[in-house]
Amino acid sequence: MIYSFSSFCQLTDGRYEKFNESLRVNAQSFHTYSNVIREFFRRYFADVADLIALRSAEGILGGGLDAKLAEAPEEVVQAWSELMFEGFSTNEEHLGCADHLLAVLRKK
Repeated sequence: MIYSFSSFCQLTDGRYEKFNESLRVNAQSFHTYSNVIREFFRRYFADVADLIALRSAEGILGGGLDAKLAEAPEEVVQAWSELMFEGFSTNEEHLGCADHLLAVLRKK
């Protein structure tokens, strides 16, 4: 278990909580592996939908890079967008770096 004044991460269950100055939780997230997500959809949604793909989003844009891109020329933004989609969003080994995962489902 990792604990600090500003955050709490329980490595055994993937729960992450970030605290404000009053020690109240102001952000929560859950971290897990892509195979766990795939199993979740197989177990609970197999009768109504097929999981087509998992896509990553935003992970590499953390730390203020998104603000820098907002000020960048269009060709720089386009190059980054293509790199993120083609190079990272579809590769299974990069899903763990994502801030968010998008599950693409097809209704049966």
